[in-house]
Amino acid sequence: IGSIGYAVRVSEWGKGYGTEIIRQGLIIAKEQGMEKVLFTINNKNATSIHVCKKLGGELMDTIKAYNDIEGHHLLRRYWIVL
Repeated sequence: IGSIGYAVRVSEWGKGYGTEIIRQGLIIAKEQGMEKVLFTINNKNATSIHVCKKLGGELMDTIKAYNDIEGHHLLRRYWIVL
């Protein structure tokens, strides 16, 4: 079990770096014997949702979450089978 976060500098958005970061992470996860990976993405993060779907992410569910910065918000959870 693990957790990975990623960020791409704003000046580099739209160049495919986010997709490549996730693609390489999926390769490593498979090499480590994982069968599937769970992605938890803020419902407002359309770019990360797009990347996840592009790489085979299937929506599992949408859940309510809370943090001190945003208050209540929605998170989408996707599975990618390796």
